[in-house]
Amino acid sequence: MSDLPIKFLYRQFFENKLLKSSGDAFQLLVNNLLSTIHPSFEKIETQGAIGDRKNDGYIRGEGIFFQMYGPKDVAVNNTSQATAVKKMSADFNDLKNKIVDGYWEEIKEYRFVFKAFRGSYPDVLEELKKLEKENPNITFSICDNDELLNEFSKLCLDKMSIVSETYIPEPDFDMVSFEVMGEIIKHLFNVGHSQNIDLTKIPPNFESKIEFNELPEYYAHNLRVASYKIDQLDDYLSSYSDSNIADLLCSIFKKLYDDSQQIHPDCSTSQFQHILNSCRKPSTPSEQLQSYETNSYVMIAKYFEACDIFKEPPELIIKA
Repeated sequence: MSDLPIKFLYRQFFENKLLKSSGDAFQLLVNNLLSTIHPSFEKIETQGAIGDRKNDGYIRGEGIFFQMYGPKDVAVNNTSQATAVKKMSADFNDLKNKIVDGYWEEIKEYRFVFKAFRGSYPDVLEELKKLEKENPNITFSICDNDELLNEFSKLCLDKMSIVSETYIPEPDFDMVSFEVMGEIIKHLFNVGHSQNIDLTKIPPNFESKIEFNELPEYYAHNLRVASYKIDQLDDYLSSYSDSNIADLLCSIFKKLYDDSQQIHPDCSTSQFQHILNSCRKPSTPSEQLQSYETNSYVMIAKYFEACDIFKEPPELIIKA
């Protein structure tokens, strides 16, 4: 499998972080991206009463300065756009004055990084045009979320992992282990379980369910491969003295799915990752992550098909 599916997944995690971040958290996330892309990028920390001298970061030696604005609202609205208009010009002029006073270096380019998902309002672009007219020797631009995502997408996998603060271990399905399955089940017993399950349902078509839930290709591919290992999981479960162990696990995975819907509504990618992460302790050593991930996929594959986690394709609901 090529790197594209896992890169797409990392991009989704980074986009999720952009959505949820604001203020200092947004600036920190953007700074991490910029310092990864540009080795000469300098992060500027606020220094008491001095502040940051109106410089959120710059590329040393190139005269490229960044000002960042990450409003709290997920949906950029009239208020945040109006604030962006004022902030863009006011902070630029303050920065320009600081440079006249002898700080920093000559401005050659000014980039206003704005957490906007659907583009900028005309007033923001008019303010940009005004700054260009007043400062013909300086290049001005707005960097919105689309541009940040495009820059992130150019990174290699290792750098994507660092910037997004996410590690996605790739499973190895030759590592299916009864011992690890036992550890996962022991951990899952502490999760709790759902009473809202229907064990009489006819299992849906596996592929149709994957497509209907729009799971990323990386997850979909691993689920397909893991499904061929379900017999090994069934063999292991048959060794339990409790003959209801499979049904109990079904109710546990249903609870994990219910929880994921509450935490990540309308995002099947984050829901799936929540379930996957919940199959192991947060303290699991990094050298064991691949093994735990592999065996967790096998369990999820079984209950993805046999239990009502994730949405069922409409044709199955009609038949029922």
